[in-house]
Amino acid sequence: MDSCIIALDIGGTFLKSCLFTEEGTLIPDSFDREAVDSNGELPEVKAAYQRLALRLKEQAERRGFFVSALAADTPGPFDFKAAVSRMQHKYTALYGIPLRPWFQEILGEVPVCFLHDSSAFLAGAASAHPEIRNLAGVMIGTGLGFALIRDGELLQNESGGPARSIYRTPYRGLTAEDFVSGRGIRNRYNEIAETPAFDAKEVADRALSGDSKALRVFEETGEILAEVIAPILKEFGTEALCLGGQISKSFALMEGGLRKGLKDVPSLRLVEAAEDLDLVHLKGVARWYLKKKTYPMKLGAVLKDILWGGTKLGECYHKPAGKIAEAWELSVHPEGTSTVENGIFAGQSLSSVLGSTDFPVMIKLIDAEDRLSIQVHPKKTEMWVILEAKPGAALVYGLKKPFDEETFRKALADGTVEELLNFVPVRPGDVFFIPQGLVHAIGAGILIAEIQENSNVTYRVYDYGRVKDGKPRELHVEAAMKTIRDFTEEEIRAKRFETGPEGPKTLADCPYFKVDRVSVDGLYEIPAHPGFTSVVCIRGEGTIGSEAIEQGDSFYLPEGLGAVGLKGRMEVLLTTFA
Repeated sequence: MDSCIIALDIGGTFLKSCLFTEEGTLIPDSFDREAVDSNGELPEVKAAYQRLALRLKEQAERRGFFVSALAADTPGPFDFKAAVSRMQHKYTALYGIPLRPWFQEILGEVPVCFLHDSSAFLAGAASAHPEIRNLAGVMIGTGLGFALIRDGELLQNESGGPARSIYRTPYRGLTAEDFVSGRGIRNRYNEIAETPAFDAKEVADRALSGDSKALRVFEETGEILAEVIAPILKEFGTEALCLGGQISKSFALMEGGLRKGLKDVPSLRLVEAAEDLDLVHLKGVARWYLKKKTYPMKLGAVLKDILWGGTKLGECYHKPAGKIAEAWELSVHPEGTSTVENGIFAGQSLSSVLGSTDFPVMIKLIDAEDRLSIQVHPKKTEMWVILEAKPGAALVYGLKKPFDEETFRKALADGTVEELLNFVPVRPGDVFFIPQGLVHAIGAGILIAEIQENSNVTYRVYDYGRVKDGKPRELHVEAAMKTIRDFTEEEIRAKRFETGPEGPKTLADCPYFKVDRVSVDGLYEIPAHPGFTSVVCIRGEGTIGSEAIEQGDSFYLPEGLGAVGLKGRMEVLLTTFA
């Protein structure tokens, strides 16, 4: 079953939507719309949104597709990361309401991304002119929207909105929007006409019928718009200006004044109104999503407070202050999924971005201020990279002698089990491979990076009599007895790599993951991989692509991204899965 995306245009009167393939092709006859009252009550608005989403999902399934994402454009103000409306001029019932869950209730846990409607309009209009790299878009309707594309990229501010706006630009004691908008056209006409018009459409109709005052108002509107935007177009070397919004249907009426006012913009070679206003936003938001969905994703970790944890992750690895035992850097596990912190997926769980919790690996930073329980994993292979270790720190790595269940049970009962364990002193840079069935435990004063299969099942064998909430922590002795495997000293030694700064790049290469350690002093290119690549910075700082990276940061490089550059002085762990 092939995947597709839903593109959604959120308007004040109608919601419009259609389906696009992952290659960006509009699926024929998929356009649909739903009436909505932007001043309606919250349940009514939510029902309209969900009805349309459900119809598009059902339509996709009938055509043999599954929906992999929804990309929506919306007016502002809007919190694009949290998917929360901040509008107060319309959709007031939505103010402060997270919208992403509305769609995920219908579509499941898929990415739901939002783009400002002015940006979506320009992205759609620009698709008709792929040879032009610098464009501006103006939307004239109930308000005045503006967006810019420079060198083929939408310009956005830190909050995700357009980098420049013009609606509040001071003009004749008011704002540009007070003149260049539906209400501005109506108000200006009613100031000079004997018979008032109800709205801008009526003014346009009168202009088309030869009303000289109506024609004059549209001419003036074009002149005012030119006066407002000309300095910006000059600054950005704009080559094409595209007009959208309902008032753009009257482009011919304001074209003369607009062109006259822009004649001194030397870079400008095209001024036009966009065609097919029903689809231009949908094409734009789909184009934006498909272009931006593959990028280095900075991950926010899942933080776990366990009684043996310390404070170093907050002190040295840029996690929140306080006691943190584990930071799940790369996780889509049901007990905690990483969150994407940058780009179009900012604020969304990694599991929703991937569309699944079925993922091969899990990566953690673990700070053991106290020793962990003696344990064994039934269905999990993992490895440890020692990042920090106090003098004399050691960990448990297998048994001194071949496993004998009776001897082991007796030692557990009389508290002498440590005499059976193989304690290994550690130093930063050591690497340990932990196969399924190997008895192990992290000792006190050790901070590690752990790469493992995506499982959190652990059989706790011995816990030194520790209690939590007044009760001893649960042990799993019977299950552990069936899981512990025999490993000879030679086998254990063969699976341990000691590596300092000049050690081998490849730390582990097994059926479950491959881990490389890379020291960067200047530039290094992470090669493209047919699957994903995880990047964990364990020392230093610099950049990955265009994003800053420092000690403790984790990035997810999705399939299809291509090579990514590291720049700076740092050490990173690169994890891949064949």
